[in-house]
Amino acid sequence: MSLDFLRHLAFEGELQDFIRRDPYGWTERSTGVSLAFDEGFLRTVSLGLPHWQGPAAASNQFERFDFAAALTTALDHLWSDDWRKDGSPWSRRWRPGWLDEVDRRQSVNVLVDVASADNPLLYEGPRDYEGFPIRYRVMGPIEAQLSEGDPVQAGGRVGTLTGLLQDTASGDDYALMSGHVAGAVGTAVSAAGAPVGAVSDLEIPSGAGPCNLHAAPGAQAVDAALVRLSPTPALQLGAARSVQPIAAITAGDLVEFSGVASGRSHPGVVMNATIWKPMDLHRAGATVCCGDIFEISHRRAPYVSKALSKSRDSGAAVVRPGASTEEWFGVLMGGQRSSSFVCYAEHVMAWALRSNPNLVLRP
Repeated sequence: MSLDFLRHLAFEGELQDFIRRDPYGWTERSTGVSLAFDEGFLRTVSLGLPHWQGPAAASNQFERFDFAAALTTALDHLWSDDWRKDGSPWSRRWRPGWLDEVDRRQSVNVLVDVASADNPLLYEGPRDYEGFPIRYRVMGPIEAQLSEGDPVQAGGRVGTLTGLLQDTASGDDYALMSGHVAGAVGTAVSAAGAPVGAVSDLEIPSGAGPCNLHAAPGAQAVDAALVRLSPTPALQLGAARSVQPIAAITAGDLVEFSGVASGRSHPGVVMNATIWKPMDLHRAGATVCCGDIFEISHRRAPYVSKALSKSRDSGAAVVRPGASTEEWFGVLMGGQRSSSFVCYAEHVMAWALRSNPNLVLRP
């Protein structure tokens, strides 16, 4: 009801002229206009609740039904002439007579966003519109956010963002993604159609088959790329992650991954330590040798052969969610039928730290 009330003021009620006409010519100087309840008014409403509800309602206003009911009653009192005719239990139990002296227009603020702190509107802009207080805040345009599990594109290839890292020395942010999706150093990378940076380092398995310890003893164990984010997009940080050492990973561990094609929190289970495996990473009919990887599959065997992962899931982080810190097992490379294959997180971080020793995982 509360948002509907604000929308009513904006499009049908007493602020519709302000919203539609822009009387102050803010089009070029502001980055947004919105309506919000005045914080003092919300506190006043919460104090009108019984004392055992007031503090809790004030600290968690919109998640408590009792506060929502109290706010509805207060708005009816302020903005409706026949609120006293309401026979609801709330109007009988909680009669906000102390709101009789409140100017109803003071219950709603007009928020005007400006892009920077040096915008003169912050200091010289009007503070009132026909009795409604005008407040300003520094907030630029909406930006695309980047987080693990998002689709990333490089050279026409689409994969899944593994996660985010930061150089503690320079402060630069990096994205981690699949090496075979990234393609080559210098490749421009985009997310949600917007450029986010370029590949700064990568490794792609390239050893020729047959794939076994004797034929390809130096086969790469990493399929990953680092993307230096420039300019840094807005980062949507998730849960903290810890790199799980290989020795801590056990067959039967429950895991999940968030892939572009398979969706968020796609479940799986660790099956086997597949030390060597030929893979057609580029879908070109030519296999390369991947050394020291592991296999995950469905938690329950499907009746019909069903792929665990799909095209565009490459790069997804395979994790075991924890209470506060996700246990990061590895990076999904590709799959075959009901199995998918993953390079160990320990190998990936060791590779990343060889080129940049100051990198740390971001949440």
